[in-house]
Amino acid sequence: MNSTFRRPRPSAGTRSPSTRSTASFRSILVNPLSNRVVRTESHLETKHALTFMMRPDVLDVIEQHPRVEFIDHVGRLRSFTADICVTFVNGRRVAFAVKPLEKALKSGLREMIGLIARQVPPSVVDAFAIITEADVEPWQYENAVLLYSAARRGDLDAEAAEAVLAVAHTPISIGDIVGRTGMAGRAFRAIIALLAQAQFVLITKGRLTYASIVAPSASPIREVAR
Repeated sequence: MNSTFRRPRPSAGTRSPSTRSTASFRSILVNPLSNRVVRTESHLETKHALTFMMRPDVLDVIEQHPRVEFIDHVGRLRSFTADICVTFVNGRRVAFAVKPLEKALKSGLREMIGLIARQVPPSVVDAFAIITEADVEPWQYENAVLLYSAARRGDLDAEAAEAVLAVAHTPISIGDIVGRTGMAGRAFRAIIALLAQAQFVLITKGRLTYASIVAPSASPIREVAR
């Protein structure tokens, strides 16, 4: 068990979320990949940031980044700060504006993002995009919360993990792994920890249960910060 506390690194965002409003949502996460603080300004941003952090194809998540300048449709110089910037394992970086679907459709945000994407060079990010509540399923967020909890604890049961890896060579249900190891809850928790570290991948869609199918990752390249 790893019980050593590591103080989180400061946020890498280009600005801190406003604290003026007393009615809005604020959240502070710690990215388990980088051990860095991630501050979000809405429940929707929190859902997306957490879900991205726990995806096996993601290397890093930075909030409020990048800040860019662009010329709007009437020739004015304006600035824009993305809500979340995601770096994927293939090196691609995408800056996301996170907005409720209704607001995104009515605010002219799509047109503005189009202008920004045409003017900002790929040396900053590879793409700009809009994501809404329609882009994250409830089960994806629920799974991310479970994996995030395992990643933040950092208390991998080495004996249980070894037993799990010994029986899971091909796609197999979580229930079958638990049954073959005979380690009950210890095996289940080890599977969740291995998923959080991207040593396992989830094959089936849906909330993580004993019926979920998992498999060893072909080439795990993420590593949770220790």
